[in-house]
Amino acid sequence: MKLPNRTFALFIVTAALATLPWWAGDLYKLHLAALICAYWVLIGGLNLVVGYSGQLSIGHVGLLAIGAYCFAILAGTHDVHPAFAIVASGALCALCGLLLGLPSLRLPGFYFAMATLAFALIVTEITLAQGNLTGGGVGLSVPGFPPPFDTPRGSYWLILTLAALVTWLILPSITRQLSLSESLISLSFIPGSSAETL
Repeated sequence: MKLPNRTFALFIVTAALATLPWWAGDLYKLHLAALICAYWVLIGGLNLVVGYSGQLSIGHVGLLAIGAYCFAILAGTHDVHPAFAIVASGALCALCGLLLGLPSLRLPGFYFAMATLAFALIVTEITLAQGNLTGGGVGLSVPGFPPPFDTPRGSYWLILTLAALVTWLILPSITRQLSLSESLISLSFIPGSSAETL
């Protein structure tokens, strides 16, 4: 029986991504692929806010910075296990997103976008000003992950797995089961929302 074209294409892409460390050619290309996977996680969050609810959010980079610095401080400065540091960083980002979203979602039109932009700028200024905690403009050194993720290949596969998990979670079929899609889409019909303004 022939596989549907969509399933076959998904299989080819998955196989290509999983075997990329063997045919990428050099570590630089593998590093770029890992960065793309990391930013794919950020895009997944943007898809929930912009794609489903239609809200024009520009503050996701601030949440990304909070998570990155939280991980660097826990794992690099306080020698916390990287796995626990990832979970703690994700929980802190979720809390910050909730605290940002509760008042911001009440703002009409482009005021929501400006509020999220202000949040991103505030996070940037704080990270630069608090040099003793964040390393300022130099940043912080971050320890590697324990085996089997202590090599460039292992690091790529870890980030790829997280990106695949995020991709699965934002699929319409999964968000419908979690009753997320209807709730997010309903935000775009609120009078005065940024989606209505657009």
